[in-house]
Amino acid sequence: MQPVPGEEFMAGGGQMGALIRNFDWASSPIGPVAGWPQSLRTSVSVCLHSRFPMLIWWGPEPVKIYNDAYRPLIGTKQALGRAGRLVWPENWDFVGPMLAGVLDRGEATWSEDQLLLLNRHPYLEEAYFTFSYSPIHDESGGIGGVFCAVIETTQQVLRERRSKTLRDLAQRVAGVETGEAALEKLFLALHENPHDVPFALFYRPDEAGTGLQLAAHLRDEGLRTDETAWPLAELSRTGQAQLLDEIPFSEESRLNPPSEPVRQAYALPVAQPGLSRPGREQPFGWLVLGVNPRRAFDDEQRYFFESLAGSAALAFATVTALDAERRRAETLIEIERAKAEAWQQAEARLQNLFMQAPVVLAILGREPHFIFQMANQAYADIVDRRMDEILGKPLSQALPEVRGQGFDDLLTQVMTTGIPYVSTETPARVIQGGQLRTIYLNFMYYPLREPGGAVTGVMVVATDVTEQVEARNKMEESSRVLNAMFSQTPLGIATLQGPEFVIELANPAICQFWGRTHVQVNKKPLFEALPEVAGQGFEEMLAGVLQTGQPYIGTELPATLERDGQLDTVYFDFVYEPLREADGRIERILIVATDSTEKVLARRARKESEVQLNRVFEQAPVAIAIARGDQYVIQLVNPGMCEFWNRTQEQLLGNPIFDVIPEAAGQGFEELLQGVMQTGIRVTGTEVPVTLIRRGVPTVVYVNFLYEPLREADGRISGIIAMAIDVSGQVENRRKIEESEARFRQMAETMPEKVWTAEANGNINHCNQRALDYTGLTFQELKDWGWGPVI
Repeated sequence: MQPVPGEEFMAGGGQMGALIRNFDWASSPIGPVAGWPQSLRTSVSVCLHSRFPMLIWWGPEPVKIYNDAYRPLIGTKQALGRAGRLVWPENWDFVGPMLAGVLDRGEATWSEDQLLLLNRHPYLEEAYFTFSYSPIHDESGGIGGVFCAVIETTQQVLRERRSKTLRDLAQRVAGVETGEAALEKLFLALHENPHDVPFALFYRPDEAGTGLQLAAHLRDEGLRTDETAWPLAELSRTGQAQLLDEIPFSEESRLNPPSEPVRQAYALPVAQPGLSRPGREQPFGWLVLGVNPRRAFDDEQRYFFESLAGSAALAFATVTALDAERRRAETLIEIERAKAEAWQQAEARLQNLFMQAPVVLAILGREPHFIFQMANQAYADIVDRRMDEILGKPLSQALPEVRGQGFDDLLTQVMTTGIPYVSTETPARVIQGGQLRTIYLNFMYYPLREPGGAVTGVMVVATDVTEQVEARNKMEESSRVLNAMFSQTPLGIATLQGPEFVIELANPAICQFWGRTHVQVNKKPLFEALPEVAGQGFEEMLAGVLQTGQPYIGTELPATLERDGQLDTVYFDFVYEPLREADGRIERILIVATDSTEKVLARRARKESEVQLNRVFEQAPVAIAIARGDQYVIQLVNPGMCEFWNRTQEQLLGNPIFDVIPEAAGQGFEELLQGVMQTGIRVTGTEVPVTLIRRGVPTVVYVNFLYEPLREADGRISGIIAMAIDVSGQVENRRKIEESEARFRQMAETMPEKVWTAEANGNINHCNQRALDYTGLTFQELKDWGWGPVI
């Protein structure tokens, strides 16, 4: 069955994956799947595909999402999609504030062997868990939820607690000499463990030997303790232990029952070796033990109770043996032999359990050498050694590579203080496969004591967590690098999902390109977030990528976008790259784009400027040429200069000036050009005569010219701009006028008449000598008078 588009992250995941896919999320506090942020989708995908128990709390009122491995931890509860306070009301006072701390402050937590009382079965259950709460950051940078990795440690905690009671009992009864003392020590040990033994009663035969009487009791308030209250007669007849489902409460307790009454008890015989009836041992007495109301009675609890009875029996047997020793030496020898066999069998069972344990185990002797006394195969495997390379060897000899890593100091600390040491995800450098590599361990150093309390060694209990630590480190590093690249790159990056092209991810650069904020585009179809783009051809391009799987590359493609309230035409270089799923389907498109608007507009402006400059250059009323290098090679020349030089562009371009216009050589222009190239100072000339070939003959023409140095970007002079205006006609006309004026003045001076000329305003601008003689004035005085007074 194909996953629903947009819900591929929920594919697989076993039963919980199916439940999550079919769940009505729209009616839940976190809303429909289509609105889920990518961070939640990724977290759910990781959770579903993990075989480790995982839970996701999501939303301000945390809602539970979990995987198959977590499901057994909640028993019969229906927790999917429900708020945590509704699922776990019995312990929300503890869990709620812890979750709030992670959601509000982003502070991760770690809880080890944490007691939680759960209503996951038809009773309030005592359960223990080791778990961590870590914040899940959403796309806004805030904390959207909490990730929980959890493992139930109930059995380990209960085993340790029960083992402690058994060890305590063994230490207390060691050396007792009477049955009464043994019974007292037994109940003192039971007093320290009210969880596993809510109450305890011990019945033994009365003095007449016809019935049973109560010999010891513990926490029996509200119970009937007379021998008739319990089916002791039937138990004595069968000699078999029995689970009792009816507790004989007192009348007062029936009227005012406790809030959490004990519901079951376990009655079992305490054997008394040596006093036998045909076919079975005669019990020393009967032990009636209350069953923890917060735990279902199981084989482990049965074994614990039987171990208590066995320890009590062993104590009583020891007392009986000591008494019998004084009376019968032969019986003592037999008892000792039986006891030795029992200890050997127990030791063999312990040795077998030790060697086959799935965790790393070892026992080290005292400092300073810490000689390996025991090590299981898991330990040998993790340090890549054979057993004969470890057992009987000092730590520094068996594992020389760990020297200087601090482990010997920790062992010494545990030996000295007698306090266990626990560490998690601790790096250790060990040799594996002939190479020194770093592994990570969760481990505990537990002091081993003699009956007197002296520490004689250390037990090492460890698990290899290298894979999970390295995987987490890689994920964190990859996440940091990708987030930094995604957020800081100047490239616009986005991913579009499905045929609606929903914007799943968009970095700041592409949001800036689009003229939108991240909130305006996030999780919206592209053409809904950017409606002005519709109809510009991008729909067809994107559809083609989805259908064909071929990327589309656009170069300087125009797009009309609304920016700051107005439509702008911008240009982009971009790639539409198809993203394939594991099965080859294309559900997403990656966009990588750069804004090339400035580059396009600059090129267009430059091209228009060049066209305009060429137009001006070609149509300029003056002659213009550009020459490069010390040979003055003509690079550009306009029609005016071609006409002035009497050459075509084909004849001029690419040739040195004095090669193509040889008649200009030797007229001083080489020196002028050289001076401009060397000094960078412009040179101008006015009505300078130059001899050029015109109509096949040398002709003197007059020119006004400018030589301007042409500089590169670094200031270096690479050529000269030459501008020229042919003023030959102007010079010729002026000369003609000057010659005419000279002839007029000569004629006026020779005439006998008084002659003057005046301007339109009456000011005299010329007169002959006879006019001056007539008026008796100088020319300046006559000029200032005007011609009116003269007449």
